[in-house]
Amino acid sequence: MDVLTSPPVRAALALGFAALAFYCLLRGARGLAAGMRDSDHPDSSDRVIRGMRTLILAIGFSFFAGGAHFAIKWPLIFGLVFLGEELFETGIMLLALRLGKDADVAIKKPESKPVSSPGDEA
Repeated sequence: MDVLTSPPVRAALALGFAALAFYCLLRGARGLAAGMRDSDHPDSSDRVIRGMRTLILAIGFSFFAGGAHFAIKWPLIFGLVFLGEELFETGIMLLALRLGKDADVAIKKPESKPVSSPGDEA
């Protein structure tokens, strides 16, 4: 366990988590902006939620980077709890949106009526 607490390893872990946080920040901002920009697109709400989820990952990874850099446990624990709770909530939100879209498609589907020819009167 002393290997993980040595300064070079802590610095490498912190740098890795910070790089992941920066990547997630850029990707999440891009996804959120795409969903907000094309608000008429049918998948815009999914894009916004996915962008928010990626921004939440950036916040969690930044807590991991701080915990690894300063060798303290509470940012790591807080980051895990924060990520678990927020990703669960946004997952439920995505599920509700997708189920709502499926229900809208099922409701809006036109019913097919049998085609009768003019001479088929009984």
